[in-house]
Amino acid sequence: MSSSSPEATLGNLKRSALGWLGRREFSRHGMQQRIYRRFPDADAADVEEVLQWLEAQNYLNDARFGAMLIRYRVGRGQGPLRVRQALQAEKITSELMDNLLAEADIDWFAQAVDTHQRRFENRPAEDQREKARQLRFLQYRGFTAEQCYAALEEHKRRMQNDE
Repeated sequence: MSSSSPEATLGNLKRSALGWLGRREFSRHGMQQRIYRRFPDADAADVEEVLQWLEAQNYLNDARFGAMLIRYRVGRGQGPLRVRQALQAEKITSELMDNLLAEADIDWFAQAVDTHQRRFENRPAEDQREKARQLRFLQYRGFTAEQCYAALEEHKRRMQNDE
């Protein structure tokens, strides 16, 4: 065992995990990664026992974490593709992901329009180059092509109504 990492006893693992959970939510996968980063020599059986104990106490809950992650990503103006990517990175199951996104009941078209409006408030896409730039921005944010084009059309409509 290296002298720089703390001893990976069951008590230390639980204590550290509870401390991390006191600061923010984690997915099961995220907590497992954090434990192994802090305690590289930890026994896999002990880590699994700690994870199961945290889940039994409802301190660790992938559904709660996923819902929080969705709210956070949507609040940052991200679309369904980026949100799904973030959930997949945390090893959230496809079934749970689908349920969480359905429960969130997000109008992704309205989200795309809002994200576009915040970024390009008074800038119409007058030429192909600007239109392509705005589309790339929305695609990078994780919106589908259909949502991107709808956002540009809505922006164009609003700009015409303001004239």
